[in-house]
Amino acid sequence: MASKPNKKQPGQDFRTCPNCYYPLPRFGQYCSHCGQKYTDGKITIKELIGDFISNTLNLDTKIWRTLLALFVPGKLTIAFFKGHQQRFIRPLRLFFTFALMAIAAISFLESAFTEDLFLDIDDNFSSDIHYRQFLEKLDSNTLLLKTQFPSDDHSPLDSLEVLMNKNQKDSLDIGVHINWDEPDGDFITGFKVDKKDIGELSIDSLFNYYEVETFWDRLILRQSIRLQEQGEKLGNYILNQTVWMMLLMMPILALFLKLFYVRRSFYYVEHLIFSFHTHAFLFLLLVIIMLLDNVSALVNQMDAIWVFGLLSMQVYFFIALRRVYKQSRFKTFLKFSLLNMLYLATFFIALLITILLAALLY
Repeated sequence: MASKPNKKQPGQDFRTCPNCYYPLPRFGQYCSHCGQKYTDGKITIKELIGDFISNTLNLDTKIWRTLLALFVPGKLTIAFFKGHQQRFIRPLRLFFTFALMAIAAISFLESAFTEDLFLDIDDNFSSDIHYRQFLEKLDSNTLLLKTQFPSDDHSPLDSLEVLMNKNQKDSLDIGVHINWDEPDGDFITGFKVDKKDIGELSIDSLFNYYEVETFWDRLILRQSIRLQEQGEKLGNYILNQTVWMMLLMMPILALFLKLFYVRRSFYYVEHLIFSFHTHAFLFLLLVIIMLLDNVSALVNQMDAIWVFGLLSMQVYFFIALRRVYKQSRFKTFLKFSLLNMLYLATFFIALLITILLAALLY
């Protein structure tokens, strides 16, 4: 068995790091390769507490230093470009942290908003299906009574059946079906499915019974029924996907910046870092506004606070552009306006794609 490399062996005039086995000089306490302090593996209570306090204070210092720099437009990006990278939280981690905080804040603090987000789900879908099944049983039992008592007056039963069936449809149009082979008819229709069958048959049985054959038709019908039955959670599901949507948007925004500042000596990745920092501030500001939105004393001022917050985002972006890319106010304002239009168009297209994919995968 090989001996431990961190212990000096006969004829060996140097030490090795117990972590990476890199040779250590005779003097000094830290490894020049991995940075770990030289140790024989034993640690005292004092050292354990000291390491914990040191690491915690260093982390807290980095967090506060990053937050303070983030509130100054462009400061964090400029410092990063100057090589001051260990002082602050890394751009991608900063972006993810505040993006997740914003999504969590919307989910928990604005729950009423997320329940009705994007799609109008029929809250009475399940009860409507069950009511249709009840009517089927009522009709069969009424027919049975008429058969058993043919000489009795059946007008009360007929009146009850008419009353219970009033304004009730036997089937409903659900989902979206494109009629490629019927150019003379409606190009887009729904699947006409009996409510009783939705309640009694499995989804695969519905496919066979109504001859739904293609992959897309089956997927759309399956998801349409699921959305009607469990649609109240769709808003939160879509919000959870927006983190990835925003992450995928960052390279696109960086590409826009690269095109607008093509004469500037910036690498593409530097535009990407600017995008991460700018959106981190946007997410942080959203979290702050949503926290204020739940303070009862500020209910009457929330409209003004939201307007101020949205304007602050625009001012922050403009100042950050001017400080990082160092162009005149006129050029910066022109590019700022064009970038805003491109960004909004990209955002809504990405949001639409995210909603469609979420509805298909929900």
